[in-house]
Amino acid sequence: MQNFMKKNYFIAIGLISLALVSSACSFVNSTVQPVHLHTNELTSCRLSGLIYLSVYDQTKEPRQGVKKNELGRISANIYTATSPRDILFQAMEIELAAIGAQIKDSNITMEKDTTNGVQISATLLDYFVEPEVELFMARICAVVTVEIVIEFSNGKKYRNLWKGVNGIYTPMFWYTSIPMEGERIYQAALEGAMKDFLIQAIPGICELISKKR
Repeated sequence: MQNFMKKNYFIAIGLISLALVSSACSFVNSTVQPVHLHTNELTSCRLSGLIYLSVYDQTKEPRQGVKKNELGRISANIYTATSPRDILFQAMEIELAAIGAQIKDSNITMEKDTTNGVQISATLLDYFVEPEVELFMARICAVVTVEIVIEFSNGKKYRNLWKGVNGIYTPMFWYTSIPMEGERIYQAALEGAMKDFLIQAIPGICELISKKR
């Protein structure tokens, strides 16, 4: 009986130690670098001419995500090496250029061709990633919400809101105990949410400009 209790005691100690070790990485802030690469056509629609693109960051969070421990409590923060504003601008620039548009950053362009150019203003409202903790598993969820305003030379404006979401399932032990793996999953979740936003927004933007121009 004593040997049985002693064995259970050491098993319990081992499980507690494993839990502490596996969750250690969830208490350390991490920096990730989401990137967007043009890999496939988002739409058959094509644009030509000049587009002035301005991007604004109105996200309320100073961080771009959070980590959570096994109890589901926030334990550390996620930050991006590049500002969310720049990440969104680069992604939209890549995809709009891929369908034929000539892009200029209207945040830094002093003079605009108001007779031919179209102004696209993108306001980033959400850019965040966090885990939803389940039993032995976690779903790393990311969201990218952007308000788009398209203004034509005649002064008419069109407004729309698009939201990209993405979720990645992973074992709790896997992403909390291996720092590089955890960061890779957070980054992949943000990249997937951005792609989901672009899949919706780019065809919508292209069709509207082609119709109204």
